[in-house]
Amino acid sequence: MKILIADDMEYARANIMELVKNIFPEAEIDAFSDGTHAWEADLLFTDVRMVRMHGPELAEKVAEKHSHTEIFFVTGEDKAELEQLGIDLKRCIFKPYMIGDVKKCLKENKVFEFGSFGNELRP
Repeated sequence: MKILIADDMEYARANIMELVKNIFPEAEIDAFSDGTHAWEADLLFTDVRMVRMHGPELAEKVAEKHSHTEIFFVTGEDKAELEQLGIDLKRCIFKPYMIGDVKKCLKENKVFEFGSFGNELRP
């Protein structure tokens, strides 16, 4: 499984990377400070607001080219603003987040149904 993380804040990027490593210890995980490098993956975690390319633009481009990619937003943005941007709040993990928040979001979005990625959510 390949997982990409795009967040322009180094501590936020490191935090989500550590949580994702705990959930998917066998995954190949890459992290970037913007969306210009984050393209093909099974899972994409992206911040909403970044310097070069914002998360919604990145999500749109990734979805066009790789429709199988599961996309989630890690954000500190206001829910009303996210809705105005057309972002599905069910696919948002709000900062500050913990491993339980990430697992809950992935499970609620059925990323872990048997056979999805050959990996089920670890307790």
